Amino acid sequence: MAVMDGAQRDHLFISYATEDAAFVEWLALRLTGAGYRVWCDRFKLLGGESYPLDIDSAIETRSFRMLAVLSRHSMPKANPRKERTQALNIARKRNEEFLIPLNLDGL
Repeated sequence: MAVMDGAQRDHLFISYATEDAAFVEWLALRLTGAGYRVWCDRFKLLGGESYPLDIDSAIETRSFRMLAVLSRHSMPKANPRKERTQALNIARKRNEEFLIPLNLDGL
């Protein structure tokens, strides 16, 4: 796993729209069962944590790849769009394929 500034990037981050939560829960459980550490807001955010800052930090410092669930729900939403933009910027900065798109509903 990659290490940068003392923090280990050891998670797959899943970006999605809340309408796609059932698929994302299934995906996260399958990936976890296959041995991956998964960062998904439905599992990692605890009461009182800062939602936007924690997600930005999770993407930047804890994730080695981002899975972006692309759907009719996620494409127009501000937060998934912001996360995808952040992932593209990280990919450029690290000079690596960071963003992995998953086409959920045939867009």
